[in-house]
Amino acid sequence: MNIGFITGTIRSGTTMLSRCIADHPNAISYRELQLTRVVFCRELQRHVRNVLSNGFTSEQQEYLTSKLQLYSPDSIEKWLLESLPMGMAVFDRKDPHAIVEKDPEFSLEPRAIEWALNKGHKLIHTLRHPCALRNNPNEAWGNKAVTEAVIGFQNIMRFKDHPCLLILKYEDITSQPEFFINKIYSHLGLKEDNTFLNRPSHHLDSARWWFYPNITSKIDKNKNNEWKTTLSPDTIQSVLDRIDVQEYLRIANYDRN
Repeated sequence: MNIGFITGTIRSGTTMLSRCIADHPNAISYRELQLTRVVFCRELQRHVRNVLSNGFTSEQQEYLTSKLQLYSPDSIEKWLLESLPMGMAVFDRKDPHAIVEKDPEFSLEPRAIEWALNKGHKLIHTLRHPCALRNNPNEAWGNKAVTEAVIGFQNIMRFKDHPCLLILKYEDITSQPEFFINKIYSHLGLKEDNTFLNRPSHHLDSARWWFYPNITSKIDKNKNNEWKTTLSPDTIQSVLDRIDVQEYLRIANYDRN
């Protein structure tokens, strides 16, 4: 059983990837269980809420949360493996080969990255142009997305040559979805599956089941440069003038324009 984590920060395409992985017949894909927040930061509230929103009962949540131990990342692995029979029922999977959690805050915790890679778990880290991350009506939220993306990228790049780490750009995924989603499947030890673009996809969101008629509605390359028309020139310049953003753009090989 392969264990994987989608570690890109907020607004970098992690939800899109989580849904695509959930579409694979041999994968279970959880969304934002906040396991690292419990283990490293003693933060239970969001974890409990999000476990329930992933379809588990209160009894199952209490049982699984009891497996988490402060400052013991191995308990994250134990949680995921113990959840497998329940996840198979929730996601209607008979023969899962990979269990994956989307955790936008994973890359903000260097200890979590190092632990996961040392254990041979698969990390998928997504990048996106900082101006696209900033493209949010809520200025504070947009700036938070940019800052966390830079910090997460700095942490991830310490392990850039590790074979269990796959770094991908949002813009590349949306431009060539079949190629890059199957690259992700392969990274997780899953067979190629080209039907995810047309298969009706069910995924848990909020506290209810939500059904997405076609995953392609989330893979839209036209959104790659949307920020160029929606952000003001002053806002764009304020993002590009940041020293940390300039380093991000250079190392990630992004065009400033």
